[in-house]
Amino acid sequence: GILYALIGGIISHGPMYAWYGMMQELRSHGLKDGLIATFMYARAVKLPLLPFMVDLFGMLFTIVMTLYILIAAVLQGKVIDTIMKAKS
Repeated sequence: GILYALIGGIISHGPMYAWYGMMQELRSHGLKDGLIATFMYARAVKLPLLPFMVDLFGMLFTIVMTLYILIAAVLQGKVIDTIMKAKS
């Protein structure tokens, strides 16, 4: 699930509010809140802008920054899952 949330977040485009309906529908079918948070956080990686980022900052910085964003997306999802379990 985490891998699908990451990939989905990376390849998704458009405004975030366009995804709210789909996220609500998936949540009503049992999607965990942590995976929704992971999806939303992973949207920070913009595929069309990666070449521009490489040109400005270099390949190493772009790879490290992208990995940090994806790691933080997974951690954010875990934190949300923990909070939601404690809340229930």
